[in-house]
Amino acid sequence: RDSTILATVVKISGSSYRRCGARMILTQGGRKAGSISGGCLEGDILKKGWWLTEGGKAAIRKYDSTSDEEAAFEFGSGCNGIVHVLIERIETHDVLSPLPLLAQCREQRRPGVISTVISTDSRRVSIGEKLLLFPDGSIESNLSDHWLKEAVEGDARRCLQKQAFTHSIYETADGNIEVFLEIVTPPVRLLVFGAGDDALPVVGLAKAMGWSVVVLDGRSHYARAERFPLADEVRVIGLDGVLDGLELDSRTVAVVMTHSYAQDGAILKELLAESVPYIGVLGPRRRTEQLLQENGFDPNRLEDHFHSPVG
Repeated sequence: RDSTILATVVKISGSSYRRCGARMILTQGGRKAGSISGGCLEGDILKKGWWLTEGGKAAIRKYDSTSDEEAAFEFGSGCNGIVHVLIERIETHDVLSPLPLLAQCREQRRPGVISTVISTDSRRVSIGEKLLLFPDGSIESNLSDHWLKEAVEGDARRCLQKQAFTHSIYETADGNIEVFLEIVTPPVRLLVFGAGDDALPVVGLAKAMGWSVVVLDGRSHYARAERFPLADEVRVIGLDGVLDGLELDSRTVAVVMTHSYAQDGAILKELLAESVPYIGVLGPRRRTEQLLQENGFDPNRLEDHFHSPVG
């Protein structure tokens, strides 16, 4: 069966290049995606990831650039912190693989929680045991301790409500167990209204940050998929129903940069009627104020999520 290595930052102390939840995946053919540092730690995972997870066991690798000169030299001294990385071997069709949950959160644009044992004094519980809380509320778990499973599930649902990750210590009769409860949120979705030349670097920057990007423009000769190969979607729109078919949520942001007065006005009229947490408009403030007034909005009574000029 095909297998991959998944490396996840699960705990940090002091400075760290990446935050908890940063991931890197490796294939047997040597391909990799993602990163867990600025390049200091990836080489060690590449060298040791397969034998550390031999037999399917998960492992925690601790990288301490504060301890001594040798470690700082080997793993880079730029961060001066301690990074704990969970290394797992993921097999095809593994029910407890976090990859399907990650995909579901992205596709459904709803959050989930990955709860993983990262430290244990108990002989009944192993590093890497998991409880997955999917966006639809369903649970998958291989936690062998029934009491622990119930406790972790309760905390996972609380994490989902708070939209924040946490590290929890569970005291048992034969020792403490530490679990990393990670909230997985869908990527920010950026709506770029405008497909001119200046939209190309905006799309590139957004994709470099892992965002989902939709490009929309009324000019069909500009709004072409081959012109924006990095974009997740490219649409040709009119002056009416510019948001038709778009599911707006709390992680959707928009930048209006069509350079067309009529288009910008039609887009703003629809955007401002929705609960979009960030709206940015390209161009002078005076132009934007005129657009708003002509479409029935008071420029002086807009909320903090509206930004003009943007950039």
